[in-house]
Amino acid sequence: MLTDLVSILIPTCDRSELAMKAIKSSLSQSYLNIEVIVCDNSKDIALKNEVEKIDDPRLKYCKNEKNIGAIKNWRKCLDLAVGKYCVIMPDDDYFSDVFYIEKCLFHMSREKVNLVFSNCLFVYPGGEIKFHNLSVCGRIDGATALQKSIYPSHISVMFERDFAMSCNPFSDPGVLWSDIELWLKMFASGADVFIFDFPSAVYTFHGHNIVSTMSTKSLIYNSSFIRNALDGGDSEFLREIHVLKYLEMVDDIYSIVDNDFIKKVCDENNLRIEFVIKNLKIKKRRKIVRCILSNIKNLVLSSVNV
Repeated sequence: MLTDLVSILIPTCDRSELAMKAIKSSLSQSYLNIEVIVCDNSKDIALKNEVEKIDDPRLKYCKNEKNIGAIKNWRKCLDLAVGKYCVIMPDDDYFSDVFYIEKCLFHMSREKVNLVFSNCLFVYPGGEIKFHNLSVCGRIDGATALQKSIYPSHISVMFERDFAMSCNPFSDPGVLWSDIELWLKMFASGADVFIFDFPSAVYTFHGHNIVSTMSTKSLIYNSSFIRNALDGGDSEFLREIHVLKYLEMVDDIYSIVDNDFIKKVCDENNLRIEFVIKNLKIKKRRKIVRCILSNIKNLVLSSVNV
């Protein structure tokens, strides 16, 4: 396993400067048996010109004749990959840990899992840096991962390519959270995961991230990644868990979650709105209580230090 080929996939569109940072950080990995596959949706040849200056046979560049869309481009990268393991690196992000691939392969081998993911750093336009909060670490079986609604960031996930391909990944161009859909499909199919709390990559916020620029209509349809992944057998309870998490995440970013939005998301995922609204209120109350307790704690600590 520690000699297997690893494919780093970089789908890109009109971000030549950022994409070059992702490419260079990939080629700088300490693990040498890699291929870096770049599929370019750009309308110009700026990135092509820069890539041609890199003399490294591990770099494989493909310029699409036309923009095929983000999700189809992700799938094209995966189709072109020949590595046993893959990592998706969006064009506006980059590796911060040169030993990331080595660490993932070590955990893959030791823990006998199908996915490995690490922590990542969030970097904001003003320069603020935050850690991605991981709710759990260690080895987790797929069923537990689903019940705990674990959503790894796609920029720091290594996965088995053959297992992923068996889950029909990136099949719906309208679902922009297709990476999370893939992880859920893999968990539902019995994949196990190992999580380690070390920041291995940087997620860059720049005002044009897909996750923060979606329309309300797109956000509603996007939620169908849950139904796509969890629509078999006795899965209604799991869909409810993941719809609740999706609504929380959307509300944190857009603040648009009202009863009409909730109903449409529930309809998209064949769920009862009554259950979702009830549990969403409970979650919000718990969040408010945690915030109040945190503020009280800070006030107490401040008074002690005075």
